Order: sequence, then structure tokens, then C-alpha cells
Amino acid sequence: MSRTVRLCLLLAVACISGVIAAHFLCSSSSVRQAIAQWCGPGQLLAVVEGTAVYDSDLQRAALELKDRNPEVDDKGIRLEKENIFSNLKVMRIARKEPISDYDVNRQLELTRLQFQPQSWIPVLLSNGLSVHSLRRAISDNLRARTWIERKIADAQVVGAAECSQYYKIHRDAFAQPLRFRASHIFFAAPPGSSAELVNTKRASAQAIIDGLTGGAKFGDLAGNSEDEATKKHGGDLDFFSEARMPADFWVAVKSMHPGDGPRLVRTQLGFHVLQVTDMRTAREISFDEARPEIALAVQNQKRSGALAALIEDLWQGIEWPRPVDYQIP
Repeated sequence: MSRTVRLCLLLAVACISGVIAAHFLCSSSSVRQAIAQWCGPGQLLAVVEGTAVYDSDLQRAALELKDRNPEVDDKGIRLEKENIFSNLKVMRIARKEPISDYDVNRQLELTRLQFQPQSWIPVLLSNGLSVHSLRRAISDNLRARTWIERKIADAQVVGAAECSQYYKIHRDAFAQPLRFRASHIFFAAPPGSSAELVNTKRASAQAIIDGLTGGAKFGDLAGNSEDEATKKHGGDLDFFSEARMPADFWVAVKSMHPGDGPRLVRTQLGFHVLQVTDMRTAREISFDEARPEIALAVQNQKRSGALAALIEDLWQGIEWPRPVDYQIP
């Protein structure tokens, strides 16, 4: 073997050894900590699936949360910081989770549609993003969501016995209150209105009453209403309970019966030409009627428990250079 060939082999071995040594050193928490202190990202807090998390990462997350929600309290900030570790681990574990291009493109398009066409790219650039990087972030999040849903799927299965037990415990919650169905034609005269305005609105309402007395149909006159939400539907308010309506309006409705003629009623909001069209008495909802709602409630409870258990599992295996009981800053 010539001297030149031997020299090349020695250089190659040295390079490979250097790469291996560098990888070994950078995988060490103590080396990462020393680099962090020297380069400035702050205290090394954890190594998650080979990715280092520094104090600066948590502080940045707290600032971003405050930007999104200025009213956030200390508990919310701490939760956001804690989520960094489990979220990062999910992202790393789920990076090979299969997702479809259709789902990615759909989420990207839904995001784009939230902005004016001319502002889409400037908004991305102002946030340090591009279409490519945003697409990659969407893909990562979809993979993480798919992985989470797959992991907790079995824990969300709801059995008949669980539904029955839930119904027995929460039976008082499965009852329908007294409900009325009514139609109104409304003229606004809120508190503070001038006497002239009040008189004008009262006269408008009375004109409707006169028209109905003369044989006009309620639906035909509903177009005069100042309630934009119901005027196109003949003034129909659909079924409602006491909880949905102002107290003075409910008192007026409760004093009427289906089949009664229209009545002129004044509330704090103004004048109503009111007609009650139907009534449903209070009653207990049977188990069979309530079962879809019960199944959803039980599933949500089980989902919350499964997610909490999954987060606990995700924290296992994270490398903590500092004592396990340290406080997240």
C-alpha cells in the first residue's frame, strides 16, 4: 500500500471518529448544558426524543401566549410551558404517521381563506413563515393529532352499562322545562327612548293589531318587524324555555295560551305583537331519548381521562438533567 493511500485512510478514519465523538458528546446532557450556557439559550431543562428544551423556549412560549391572550393568568402560562414537553415528544414520535395530501391541502386552504388575498403572503412573511414552512407545520400537527387519536381510540369506547349508570347518577339533568312556541312582530323602544319615539312605535304595533283584527295574516305582516332574525320566517321564535328569554317577555308569554288572539305587549326592549302558537309541558326525558347525549358525555369524560394518562406516559422517558422535582420557571 502506497504512503499516499495510507495517509488517505488515516484521514478518513479520523473524520469518522470525529463525527462519532461529536454525536456522542452532543447527546450528553452535560455537554448540551455547557453549550447552552456558553451560547446563551439559557438553562437546559430537558432532552425530548433527542431535542433539547431550554429555558428560553419556555419564555418564548409564555410571551406568545400572552400575545394571543393578554388576560391569561399564571396557571395558564405554566400549563403552556408544561405542554411544550409533551407536545414536542408527540411531534417527534408521530413524524412518520401517515396522513393524506388532501387533509394537508384542506387545512392550508382553510387557513389562507381567513385572510384577504393580497395580505396572505405578507402576513406569512411578517411571522417568519412561508407557504412551504406553514405546510410543514400543518403536516406535523396533523400527524400528531392522528397519532393521539389512534392511541386513545380504544379508551373512548362507550358501553351500554356505562350509559345506564350515567343516566341514573345525572337523572335530574335529563328533563325538559316548560317550553312555548310563539311568533312576534317587534318594534324597538329600548330604555332611554324619547316619548315621541315610544309613541311612534306603540302606534306601529297597534296598527299591526288592527290589521290582524281586520283579517290580515300574521305572516304577511311580519315583514314590518324590526327583528331581522325572525321577520323572514313570519316572526316565528320556535320553541323556547324561560332560560332563553328576558324575564318580562317570558311573563307575557306564560300568561297566554295557544289559540289566543295576538296581543300587544311592551317589554324593556320595545313593543311586541305576540301570538303563542304551541306549548310543551315540562317532562322527564327517557333513557332511550337521552342515550345519544349520554354516550357523548361519557365519551368526553373518557377522552379527558385518556388524554391525561397519555400526557403522563409522554413525560416518562424524557431526560431531565436537573432534579426530577424541579419547578418549571
